[in-house]
Order: sequence, then C-alpha cells, then structure tokens
Amino acid sequence: MVRFQAVRCGGARLTVGVRAVLKGDLMDWIFEKSDVGFERTKKKIESVSEFLDCVQFKWKEWQNKKRLYPQEKLPWFRGVGKERYELVPRIYRAKEEIGWEYNTNEAVDMRAEFARRAKPYINRNLPYSIGEYLHLMQHYGFPTRLLDWTEGALIALYFAIRIPRNGKTPCVWMLNPSWLNYVNDVTISNKKTGESKSLVLYTDYNAVEEFPADKIIRKYYLNEHKLAKLPVAVFPPHIDPRIVAQKSVFTIHGRLKNGFNVLFKKHPEAQVCMLRISPDKKRVEETIIELNRLGMTETTLFPDLEGLSREIQAEYEMPLKGF
Repeated sequence: MVRFQAVRCGGARLTVGVRAVLKGDLMDWIFEKSDVGFERTKKKIESVSEFLDCVQFKWKEWQNKKRLYPQEKLPWFRGVGKERYELVPRIYRAKEEIGWEYNTNEAVDMRAEFARRAKPYINRNLPYSIGEYLHLMQHYGFPTRLLDWTEGALIALYFAIRIPRNGKTPCVWMLNPSWLNYVNDVTISNKKTGESKSLVLYTDYNAVEEFPADKIIRKYYLNEHKLAKLPVAVFPPHIDPRIVAQKSVFTIHGRLKNGFNVLFKKHPEAQVCMLRISPDKKRVEETIIELNRLGMTETTLFPDLEGLSREIQAEYEMPLKGF
C-alpha cells in the first residue's frame, strides 16, 4: 500500500512522507495501489465536500514547479457507475459486451457512413474534420476509440452516481492530462519543441495547422491503419452543445486495447487515480440532492429535450434507467 503524508506549513500542505495525514479540517486520505499499478482511495467518499477535498489533495500532490499553461491547470475527471470498468474505449469492449470485435476496415467504413448520413442533424455550413466526426459519434452513443473525460469534477461525480447500480461501487477517475502526453510514446519526441502551448493536443483542424506537434493526432490517431500504441489527451472543438455543457475533453486510444495499464506498469508515479464513491443508497441519494442544489441536473449536462425529459422524471422520483 502506497501512502502519502501531508502536513500544514503556513497554511499550505507539504508532502513529506508516505502516509496521507491531513490535519485540521481536512480529511485523512490514504491511497492504495491496485493490482495493475494505479492508485485508488482506500476510504470511500461519502459526500460532495469529501470528494472535493480529496480532489484538492491529490491535485496539489501532482503539481510541480514548472510553468503551467492555462490548459494545464485543471485535472480531468471521468465518472463511471462501477469501479471495475477499466479505462478502455467502448469499441475495444464490444466483443465482451455485444459480441462484435474491433476490425480496422469496418471502423473506417462506419465512421465514413456516420459522416455521410449525419448531415441533416448537424450544421452543414461547418467543414467537419475526421476528428470532429469522431467526437460527435462518441457523444451520441457510437462506440469509438475515445474515452470521455471532463474538466468539471462535479460533472464527473454526477455521472458516476446518477443511475443506480445495485450496490456496485461508483468511482471517479482523475487524470493529469499533461503527464499522460509527456510520457506518451508519440508525443515524447515533442517535449522540447519550444512551442508556446500546452502539452495537451488539439483535434480542431485550424489548430492542427497552427501547431505542428498536433499533426501527430491526424497522422497516428485518426488513421486507423497507422495507429500509435498509447492513449493521448486532446481538446475537442466546441461543435456541439453537449460538448460545451459537459466541459468535455477526451483521450484518444491507439492500437493497444488497454494502453493505460501499460503506462501504469512503466511509470509507477502515474498521475492517474481512482476516487471510490460509497455505494450506500442513502449516501448516494444525499449526494445527488446536494449536487442538484448546486445546479448539477440533467438539463445542465444535456441542454436539450432529452435532458429535460430526464430531469422531470428525476424530480418525480422516476428512476433513470436505460440512458
């Protein structure tokens, strides 16, 4: 079990050992190593305040003294209903879930068909790129090589607990996206380019043209026939209201089904962790009410009629199932 000790120093917290002991009004957060190498909270989080305290503790532990660009000052989060869900994109899980196995040629064909037939439902005045279609596919339920993340901690917490999971432990993954791209096998050659931008890459066509390093995305992550091995963190263009509302960001995964596990083994200091949420029904219900009180509801994250329908259902205590 790996533990980190933090003590107060003039109002600040300083990591001085291996056990997480926070004095005063802060919690005692202890992280343990999983079998594959990432860290997770030993104690299950039981409230919004505990969740935010844990996030703050871990993020301060990860930060260093190098200059941070604006885009690097926020961690990323991913809320899931069951902690056993690994950081694997849906298209790579399809064989276990629906009996369909990833096939490179079929993946290319499906993306082309989506782009061809999506025209009536999108802004046809915009020249969507391959990457932008990929983001839309992911947001509207199509299995892709993307994993959804958000820059909003409370958004991820809401996604983790909004649908009951019959006692399964929900969790929120927390990631330092700059760390991910710093150790990635493709972006590693760009660490010293001197470009005045974040390590996190862009998929927007104009940005890719502006920053040469971002051409990596088009060459090694959007080309199904020439994929890199490991996942990379990217900022999507704001082409859809849901992407904006959910503060969406993504990791695009390469040809390795579980690239994160490979990174965990190579980098014991991996800046990825799992914040485990109490599955107790009473605790979850109280946390949802607290989030609602803070303005986190279905229409906050789904600003459309579908979100409105679910929000009204929730207000009348109709369980949200099948979404």
